[in-house]
Amino acid sequence: MTEKTTVLLLNEHGLMRDMLRHFLENPDFTLSGEAGDGATALRLAMEHKPRLLLTGLSLPDMDALTLVRYLTERLPELAVIAVTHQSEESGLLPFFAAGGHGYLNRFINESDLTDAISTVLKGEIYASHSGTQLIMSTYRIQAMLAQSGKENNSRMGTGTQGGVQVTMLSEREKQVLHLYVHGYSNKETAMLLCLSESTVITYKKRIKEKLGLNKRAELLQYAMTHNLFHACDVPILGV
Repeated sequence: MTEKTTVLLLNEHGLMRDMLRHFLENPDFTLSGEAGDGATALRLAMEHKPRLLLTGLSLPDMDALTLVRYLTERLPELAVIAVTHQSEESGLLPFFAAGGHGYLNRFINESDLTDAISTVLKGEIYASHSGTQLIMSTYRIQAMLAQSGKENNSRMGTGTQGGVQVTMLSEREKQVLHLYVHGYSNKETAMLLCLSESTVITYKKRIKEKLGLNKRAELLQYAMTHNLFHACDVPILGV
């Protein structure tokens, strides 16, 4: 007899919990608990140690990604699937970075959920076609950023511009500057580098303070003067 998969159901929306609970009413699953807030889910997860967690990402009492990270670190057998209204563009990469395994938006059918569960229980990552394209596009851009950084380091040495050392910028600051001067928004930069938008804003402020430059045109000229970046290094987002 096949062992049932134990599932913890966490979602901030009662209607979504009802839908997921209905799906789980079959011989393959057993519901170990359900919750509408992170604190209850945390208690249930540590008590019952389920095999699968289906979670929303807009919890009323805590950051869902922090909860996912905490649980996946302490329960290594736990597979986590997000079922959320958040778009893949805004939520998918941070969720996977936090330790999540599968990402579904709210416009799903039973076939999507079945495929996602089957995939993550095999130890694999599940994303829709558009989610996979987003991951590959992001990987390509990050690979280009890394390669550009290596080339720049070999070229620039410790040159100065107006008494300011290029090496004053950290690698992350160089990446943020790279994307900024090529026209990427705070949201796009945050998504590509797996940061929050507020962190991106902080990096930009720090860069301007270190370099004594405020205008985007000045920062672009600085980047060009020091051969930090090339216009062809970063493609248009999503291409």
